[in-house]
Amino acid sequence: MLIVGTTNSDVSSILYKLVGDPCTVPWSVVVDVAKQSLVNKEILLKEEITKKVVVSYTTYKYHLNPVKNMDLGNKVLEMDNKMKEFSQKDFYKLLVKSINSGINAQVEKSDTSD
Repeated sequence: MLIVGTTNSDVSSILYKLVGDPCTVPWSVVVDVAKQSLVNKEILLKEEITKKVVVSYTTYKYHLNPVKNMDLGNKVLEMDNKMKEFSQKDFYKLLVKSINSGINAQVEKSDTSD
């Protein structure tokens, strides 16, 4: 979803629109987008579980797809090194600041429902 070369305001406004209405845990929206992306790439398998207590509701469990992740150990080490390198660069700090800005924009919305 993130396009290299976007500015802080672009990421912030994308996140603001993605979250939509104010929610109690806006980071969960970001995590859900990442999980869905991994499901779309068939790296994760999504298992739907329907539970009935008083009412029926659905939850999801995510599992690594063994077919796509045979050499996962090597990929984890490679990704860990890339993440360490990425976290030391200014782009990472700007990205986190922009994401937080988009989340804070949701929280700071004033009530105009008079």
